[in-house]
Amino acid sequence: MRVLLVAANLRLSCLQLLPNFQTHPFGGHPRLVRGSTSAYRFEMAFYVYLLASGRQGTFYVGVTNDLARRVHEHKEKTGSVFTRRYGVDQLVYYETYDRPDEAIRREKRLKRWPRDWKVRTIEAFNPGWRDLYEDLNL
Repeated sequence: MRVLLVAANLRLSCLQLLPNFQTHPFGGHPRLVRGSTSAYRFEMAFYVYLLASGRQGTFYVGVTNDLARRVHEHKEKTGSVFTRRYGVDQLVYYETYDRPDEAIRREKRLKRWPRDWKVRTIEAFNPGWRDLYEDLNL
């Protein structure tokens, strides 16, 4: 079966890409990227994210392959016991990675950071401490 994608009025044959897409071991949502040979391929995105209960509140650092879904779970109080208990559901910072091992390594490093380093990182990325969740689905 030949599968065609329509992206910016460009039809792409995904005959070779579809099996990798369906059986990707990490799940999540693939993204279509242009390779160095002008061919398109699917890549997975992995996210390290930081949630806060407020500017002076509690922080939560996590990693996921579907940021919008995961933050939604936190907001619905189904994400984790910790975020439910402490009311941590505002997405204030995130980073994107192509490989899961890089994202996991970064998550572990951020978890060990002192609080003031996390605050400075958030303020450089999101000075108003806005909840960035609403921007994810635009």
